[in-house]
Amino acid sequence: MIRSLLRLFASLAVLGIASCGKPASESAPAGSATPAAVGVDKRCKVPNLKGLTRTGARKRLAGAGCAIGKVRGRSGGRVKSQTKKAGTNVAAGTKVGITLAKKTKAKKRAKR
Repeated sequence: MIRSLLRLFASLAVLGIASCGKPASESAPAGSATPAAVGVDKRCKVPNLKGLTRTGARKRLAGAGCAIGKVRGRSGGRVKSQTKKAGTNVAAGTKVGITLAKKTKAKKRAKR
């Protein structure tokens, strides 16, 4: 919800409408940062998520400016694939889907 409101506000800033229906040039004091000047054109570099838990993948995506998309596979597993290739530059907020591998048990060590 908040993300969509931010996108809407950014869209209005691009059109030159800031707050109260006034053009951005009239509503903001000279020298202040307006939404049009503060990253409307943001990008997200998709991080490598392989081997992370669902929570770890979500946090890494959020830190990069992306969002988690559809999650497939077993809960408790680790990411084995992702829908967007790592290193790809996409629009900020783009959803990246992940597939989790089956949860594996730790191997027992043989006694010697």
